[in-house]
Amino acid sequence: MKALLNRYISLIAFLVVLIAWEGACRLLEIPQYVLPAPSVIAAAIGDVGLGRWLEHTLATLSVALVASPWPSAWRCRWPSASSARRCWRAC
Repeated sequence: MKALLNRYISLIAFLVVLIAWEGACRLLEIPQYVLPAPSVIAAAIGDVGLGRWLEHTLATLSVALVASPWPSAWRCRWPSASSARRCWRAC
């Protein structure tokens, strides 16, 4: 039983947090613009089409890759820490 609990403790904690969040939003009547319930978020995700999700995901990914310093760092090969610092300054 302990091994089973250890295996699924993260999932159980996640579900407990979701249930508590949903319950708090409903019982305390928190406005959706302040803290939407998980069910409202899931419904909104479902309302947006897959094409729209892919479009925005690709746009975000392209911006993240263009702004990332790592591609220029991959070109640098350094054997020591001092040459690594020089390479980072040059890139």
